[in-house]
Amino acid sequence: MILLTGASICASITGIAWTSWIADLIPKGVRGRFFSRRNMSAQVVGMLAAVLAGQFIDQWQARFDTDQLRSYGFMILFAIGIAFGLAGIFLFRKIKEPTLAAPEDTSFFKQLREPFLDKNFRMFMVFSIAWGFSTGIVGPFFSVYMINTLQIPFSLITLFGVAAGLSSILGFKVWGALIDKIGAKPLSIICGIGGSFVPFLWIFATPENYLVIWASNVLSGLFFAGIGLASTGLMMNLATGKNSSVYFAVFAAVTGLFGALAPIAGGVFGDFFRGKVLYDGIIQLSDIRLLFLTSTTLRLLSLVLIRFIATPETISVSQLFASISQYQKFLPLYQLQNVASTGMSHVENMTASMSRGVIAVEQQIDTFLARGGDLGKALIFKARALDRKIDAGIGRHEAFLERLIDKILRIFSGRK
Repeated sequence: MILLTGASICASITGIAWTSWIADLIPKGVRGRFFSRRNMSAQVVGMLAAVLAGQFIDQWQARFDTDQLRSYGFMILFAIGIAFGLAGIFLFRKIKEPTLAAPEDTSFFKQLREPFLDKNFRMFMVFSIAWGFSTGIVGPFFSVYMINTLQIPFSLITLFGVAAGLSSILGFKVWGALIDKIGAKPLSIICGIGGSFVPFLWIFATPENYLVIWASNVLSGLFFAGIGLASTGLMMNLATGKNSSVYFAVFAAVTGLFGALAPIAGGVFGDFFRGKVLYDGIIQLSDIRLLFLTSTTLRLLSLVLIRFIATPETISVSQLFASISQYQKFLPLYQLQNVASTGMSHVENMTASMSRGVIAVEQQIDTFLARGGDLGKALIFKARALDRKIDAGIGRHEAFLERLIDKILRIFSGRK
């Protein structure tokens, strides 16, 4: 507990320093694209590292019977993590520091009050607290619901996480290009609405049919990637001036405090809803499903607070749809977005757009059916070739792990 507490304190200090530093280092106009590429790369590397680490632990523990020898596998992974951390610190030294303004000669407590006196930043903190609370009250109960109620095996739960990770990679790419065009505030609204309905989908999951959880995880990864980018962008845009690091520190402290209270409140809500039935029809709204519904409602209500945050990049609804349409031209009905910007006087354009979309879809289907035979043969050939490559790759990977473990054992035993 002491080590974990110390690690958390150090992580909080470095996190605040890193946020302040990166806000000065990255120009405002390209932050969205920067963070999207950074987070996307980190997500890919993190997923690959987790898979490789899991396979290494499985291989290591399969070779040994005692707990002491098995624990060495985790020690090796910790040592590798420390080595990469030290390498990261070394690489940080290669980055040139941006020119900083001279700090203001004011007392610490005066600087501490500044974020609370800033109406815009104060409203952003209120929104972040409300959003964090609405997500935190239900967050710890998703896994419990999957294991205890839905009886989902752990292997499938892991695949749900992989699906969320893959969709977040797509989200970082899409939202990163969009945020620099429409701004962080509109993106918060778009992704906030989508993320609000994630717990609502869980209401329809049953032990006999929980396919909806796949959709929930995909949507969660997609929209929460945008929420993370938008929140970071809003915070950096609002915390301007010479004391931006104080803004970041206050934000982390306040939101962290209420974030810690959210799971406790979720437990209180769960006890209150236990045994209560709000609706009993096609589905039954009772117990923890009422908590899912409460989380969805609170998330939607918290989005109302965004309108009170004044940002310079706010755009009109027509501009918003015009920007979004640039990333949806692969859909045959993308013209519908343009209708929203022309007003009710041009509603008749919607029918024409739908007609063109239907014709385009029919043409695509005809083309696909015409090429179906050749495509099927090509897919079978490619699938068999890919299967052979995967088998060969797995064989080489297992052989590499065997050699690595043998070398490590020789080091521990003192043999050459």
